[in-house]
Amino acid sequence: MKRKINHCFASALYQGRIKSDMKQQAVADFLGRTKRWYQKIESGESEPDLNDTLRLMAKFQINAAEIVKEADGDVPVSSDTK
Repeated sequence: MKRKINHCFASALYQGRIKSDMKQQAVADFLGRTKRWYQKIESGESEPDLNDTLRLMAKFQINAAEIVKEADGDVPVSSDTK
């Protein structure tokens, strides 16, 4: 389940970044991280710490409950994040 949540979160980050018309470098700069670090997060290779997770969720208006539902298979993965 954790792996599915990570995948859904990474997908939501990508979708949020694209909707916000941001480059990966801009997101990395926002967090004070490297572009490579952010690329690993967005690809699902790595997981951000809690502080970075919360900042990313706020920046891209990602709803945690929706991520869990998607990972659990209750709702289809969509490009629409709230």
